[in-house]
Amino acid sequence: MMLAQHKSTGEQFALKMIDTSVDNRKFIADSEITLHTRCKNSPHVVRLTEHFTHENYQCILMEYMNGGDL
Repeated sequence: MMLAQHKSTGEQFALKMIDTSVDNRKFIADSEITLHTRCKNSPHVVRLTEHFTHENYQCILMEYMNGGDL
């Protein structure tokens, strides 16, 4: 998990990069994206902003929740 920042707006996001070349992580990444999509209207789940593939990584961009760990 990394902190990412939009270049022009300065808005911060949480970026999760999952290496899909290892074992069944492609399935895990796809499942996480599906769950975020299904729960998009829940006030208890972070908002999925975008997802994309970069080389061997599935990247999941989510809203940044400042204030600590869960």
